[in-house]
Amino acid sequence: MAYVVFGLAPPGLFLMRQLGKTGAKVYAVGQSNDVGFRSKHGVKFQADSLQDLQRAVYEIANECQPATANGIKAFIASSLYLSLILQEWPELFARLDVVGPNLALMKKLNRKTAAIRLFSQFGMKAPKTYLFHEHESIEDFPVILKWNSQLFGDTDIVEKTRIIDTKRELTEAAAEISKCKPGIKGNLIFQEYLCHNVRELGYGAFFYSGLEKMSIMVEQARQHPKGVSSYAVECQSESASEIKTKLSGILQSLDYTGFMEIDLLQDTLSGEGYVLDVNPRPWGFMPILSKKYGNFHECITVPAVMGEVVEEKVQFVDIHRDIVAMLKKQAKGFSLRQLVNDVRAAYRKNTVINTFDSNDMMPFLWGVPKKAIVNLRRTKPPPCV
Repeated sequence: MAYVVFGLAPPGLFLMRQLGKTGAKVYAVGQSNDVGFRSKHGVKFQADSLQDLQRAVYEIANECQPATANGIKAFIASSLYLSLILQEWPELFARLDVVGPNLALMKKLNRKTAAIRLFSQFGMKAPKTYLFHEHESIEDFPVILKWNSQLFGDTDIVEKTRIIDTKRELTEAAAEISKCKPGIKGNLIFQEYLCHNVRELGYGAFFYSGLEKMSIMVEQARQHPKGVSSYAVECQSESASEIKTKLSGILQSLDYTGFMEIDLLQDTLSGEGYVLDVNPRPWGFMPILSKKYGNFHECITVPAVMGEVVEEKVQFVDIHRDIVAMLKKQAKGFSLRQLVNDVRAAYRKNTVINTFDSNDMMPFLWGVPKKAIVNLRRTKPPPCV
């Protein structure tokens, strides 16, 4: 058996390290600036285009045969690679044993509007969503501009989430995007921005043939940039557990296989959950599962093995992002006591630190200058906090 991980950003780096624990050969494919290239683990290939990606897969397949009689299992740990493969090279799903749902369901879940419609059929609510060409009908603000399905190589055109506060900002944004190539507009949506009496939750899980092997619900206590968790804490409240049970039931009914992360807003008054995003792949705070389940690597590689849960409450922190998140919070009103309390709460023994591994330090150290420069450029705060 051999494994290949597509994407060497932090989720892919984490998977590459975990799969290495099995003793099997692990290959990884990433873009040139991915942090995972600094790791000592895995046999790595750089792919900054579809042609690069295809060349890497062919080389991996040729190297593995005939040694891996059971085939090559693949994990797609990058939203960009996932969209590229689904749009340009879906044949990969037949060439490799991709750990995930069937191709038709994967395509549906990888497009936000289709995924939200699917979950609404099971009774889940969602903020009002508009396709790009419907932007003139938007009257209520703020709204968020986001990707419906990301395009490989075009992520710099629109950031992960862009908050629009007024009709004028909306008109300016639409005019700006209309100048881009035609495919951009068709992959952008506007979504109602709910920001009063809500908290942000995240459901993460790994399924095999409809069976939930590992799962967790977290409160995304801090984010930077908007939509990306920098500090997430396991949430065990009754209302959050009810949402978690409902999501688990939906994925079970879909006979789901693979990783799944769902971003939600929970109304703190009614307890109702609203689906924001559905991500049918490994995600940012995924390492928290390895803190919650001591046999993470066995769960994702051996179908018969179930997760061995740890009862202690766990949490996740991305130090590089969270430092910026805490400093921006202090900029609204400095409080040394609050800063000390935030630091003490985030760095406890039950915390998993993103990209950190004492036996593989270069990715973590390399991330300090890289993320510091990128994160400090992101300065616009949400309109209502």
